[in-house]
Amino acid sequence: MDKVFIPGLYFKKPSEKAPSFIIGSLSAKKQELIDFLAHQEGVWVNMVIKESKGGKQYIELDTWKPEEKKPEKEPVIGDDGGEVLF
Repeated sequence: MDKVFIPGLYFKKPSEKAPSFIIGSLSAKKQELIDFLAHQEGVWVNMVIKESKGGKQYIELDTWKPEEKKPEKEPVIGDDGGEVLF
């Protein structure tokens, strides 16, 4: 699946002077982000913060979806698995 970058949302590493508990900051271009989110399905939109080979951070849409579970075979009423119970 192709990478989907989040338009209007940007991650920045903290400055060297920032305290150690600062991981980074996010900036949002409101209308771009709102337009993108309005076209996504579901209640949640998951995103991943990544770093390019060149060292620049970017935010990508997390498109992972769990595999659909196949329904288990329904047991037949009265089926004892072939055993005779006396």
